Order: sequence, then C-alpha cells, then structure tokens
Amino acid sequence: MTLNHYQKIHCVGIGGIGVSAIAQFLLAQGKEISGSDVAETEITQFLRAQGIKVFIGHAEANLHDSELIIYSDAVPADNPERIAAHKRGIAELSYAQALGQISRNFKTIVVTGTHGKSTTTVMLGLILETAGFDPLVMVGTRVPQWGNSNLRLPAILRHREENRDVSNFAQQNLETSHFPFQIPDSRFFIVEGDDYRDHFLELSPYAVVVTNIEYDHPDYFRNLDHTVESFKNLVEKVPEDGFIVVNEDDRGCQQLFDQMVHSPSRTTRRVMPYGRKNEIFGILNLQVPGEFNRYNAAAAATCALELGVPRDIVERTLAEFRGVWRRFEIVGQFQDLRFKIQDSPTIISDYGHHPSAIKATMKAVRKLYYGRRLVLVYQPHQHSRTKRLFSEFVEALKDVADFVIVSEIYAVKGRMEDHDVSSRNIVEKIGRANVIYGGGLKQTDKLVRNMMQPGDVVIFMGAGDIDLLVRDLVIARL
Repeated sequence: MTLNHYQKIHCVGIGGIGVSAIAQFLLAQGKEISGSDVAETEITQFLRAQGIKVFIGHAEANLHDSELIIYSDAVPADNPERIAAHKRGIAELSYAQALGQISRNFKTIVVTGTHGKSTTTVMLGLILETAGFDPLVMVGTRVPQWGNSNLRLPAILRHREENRDVSNFAQQNLETSHFPFQIPDSRFFIVEGDDYRDHFLELSPYAVVVTNIEYDHPDYFRNLDHTVESFKNLVEKVPEDGFIVVNEDDRGCQQLFDQMVHSPSRTTRRVMPYGRKNEIFGILNLQVPGEFNRYNAAAAATCALELGVPRDIVERTLAEFRGVWRRFEIVGQFQDLRFKIQDSPTIISDYGHHPSAIKATMKAVRKLYYGRRLVLVYQPHQHSRTKRLFSEFVEALKDVADFVIVSEIYAVKGRMEDHDVSSRNIVEKIGRANVIYGGGLKQTDKLVRNMMQPGDVVIFMGAGDIDLLVRDLVIARL
C-alpha cells in the first residue's frame, strides 16, 4: 500500500501538528484531501484556507468516498471513522507510516532528540533554503518564514502546474544557480523525528541529527537504556554514504555513541560530533536566547557544513533566526487598566514539558529579564510522565521562578493512563507559599490575571492546551 495509489485521502486528527503537514503536502501533490478533528483550532482554520475540507467531530459520513485514511497517534482504534473504514475496506495508514513512505522518495535528514528537535529542524531547513537546496521540511511547530506553516514545500510542488517533471526541474535549478558552490542534485527532506513508540523507525534516513537523549515517554520506554536503544535502531538505518550528527556533551548521546562504536554492525557511515569544544559553538552569533539554542544551532550548523553549505551562509542564517511558535516565543504584552503601557507584563509561551526543559528555559528567561519578577504557569503533560518523573518535577519547579502556578495535568487523548496523580500532589510536595495549584484552565486563567504585577514576565509552559490562555491574554503583540 503506497500513497501514490490513492487520490482521495481523509485525515483523522487533521488538527494535529504532524497530520496537518502531511495533509498539506498531499494537497500540493494534487490529491483530494479532507479531514476531521474534535475541535476548531487555528490549524483547522488554516487548512480550510488552503482548500481542505475539514469536519469538526468524527462520524462515518465524513469519509464520503475516501480511498485511504491517515490517522493521528491520538486517534484510537475505536474512533467511529476508523471503525467505518475497517468495515468498508478502506485502506489505513498511521501518521508515522505515511511519513515513512514520504521519506523514501527523498534524501531524508531526520532531526530527533528529547529536546530541541523542532527548533533545530527549522534552523537546518532555513540554512538549506538560503543555500538553494530547496528542501521539503516538516516540523512540529509553525514557522513565520514559511507562511506560519509547519511545512515548507519545494518549488516543484509549489508550482507543480508549471514544473511537472521533477528531474528536469532539478537539472534546471542546477544550470541556472547563482550560488558559488555545487548544489546536490538530490532533493532533501528535513523532518522532525518522533521517538515516541519508535515512530521514527518508520523513516528512511540518509542522515540523522541527535540533539540529546533523556528518559521520557514512560508510558512506553522502561528507562534511559531502552530509550537509547531506540535511537541506536534509528541511526543504524543510515546508509554507508550517510552520516550522523550527535551532541558529544549529552550523557544520553555519549551512551549512544559508545554503542555505535562497539556495535558488531558498525559501518563506515560518518559520525559528526558537536559540542562546546567545537569552534562553531563559540562563534555563533544568535538572537534567540539560552544555551540550549546554542546547542540547537551547533547541531544545524554541523549538519549543514557536512552537506557542503558555505560557512558564511550558515552563520548568516543562524544570526537572522528569531525563533518559532511556542519555543521560547515572546508573544506580546498583557494590557490592562491596572498597568501603564511600559509596565505591562511580558507574556512568553513555551512547549517545554520535561523537568530538564523547564530548568533550561527558565535559566534563559532569568538571564534575559534579569531583575524582573518571573511567573511560571506550568501545565504538566501526561499523567504517566508526571508520575514517573514526579521527584524531578518537584525539584525543577521549587526554585525556578518567583511565583509558580501549576495547572492540572493535561491528559493526551487516545492514550490509556491511570489518573492517580495530580498537579496538586506536586504543589503539596514542594510546600511553599509561592507555588500554588491552578486547577483547570479557567481557574488558572483567573489566578494569573489577578496576581500579575507591573513589569512581570509570565511564562506559560507545557505541551497541552495551556497556550490557549496565552492567545487570550495578549492584546498587543511585540
């Protein structure tokens, strides 16, 4: 079963950041795309504007005459549309399987890791775009330079009516290029690789960039060793002429590197380490704050240089990079009659949902806004992660800001979890007056609005729906 065999494709869970990118890619190929999701969001509205028919709510009637459905990881087998597809003999692919099929048609570079993979993917995509590689890029965030989309299409798909033959178009690009170096004649696909449930093993990588490896996804991985084993299985898919970029300063990556060196199946594929000792790490001039972003940039730079991109293009593109959606995103200011404009609280949105990500991001916030009161509004993501990493969350949250509000845990749809842990347990364990329980989003919103003071910096953090509060709070965007 391949995507090329189907014209009418329906995406279940189309509002997800991953499935929405695939839907847009298939639309650009001339497919008839429809989709459904449980709620209207900015993403579903964006997809409608692209010409995709989006249904709110799941029902058998939504399938109409679809020949194939692609479903999100958040969509369970008992979803009415999946049940109907099975009953009617309609072919099915998971999001990971569909992404894997796409990767086989390109020279695919997989950017993966526990943290930083979205930002690194975008950085690398922008470098290759500036260098004239014209890559396809799919990423788990929205990018201002690409029309606030999570997808960058190569010109052959943006203008498919004018350029129907890929090979002729690629040759034309090479012949008319004004770049002072040879652009490879293979089309590149830069994709963010998801380690959850080994989804990235569906991909066919030419190269792999590993930003870091920590224990996460405790509802699937048993421990760090199990996690590293999954990454090892991915890098072993890299062909002999491919390469691997790995963070030599990260403990999990060091463990991965040791396993690669001593593996019986070791091949001649190149391993490109990066870290503090590398010259590129020290000379990068970045607008985005935080040491973690310096590591992200070093990963992207190391990969791009290995592909033959001139150093000046790498450095210039990274110097111009200003960040992406929900990755230390300085969204704007909260304006209220209580505050003078110059004293309005600054609002930041961040996707971080792991203890180490909380500490790294807040360290950068403290440095950037030194002397101002910091307020962290944190929404834990998944009961299983909160329960398994409970002590780490307590440690991460107790001294991280001047005031902390912990809203109730966000439960991921489609994942079976026990709910015998609450954010209230974290707050009680910390036992400090400046760390309080926020309850649900409505209650949290009310608490935040009432306790804000002039000059505050308020950081909303989490991988769930906490960002909904951010967009309601911000009136004047920076």
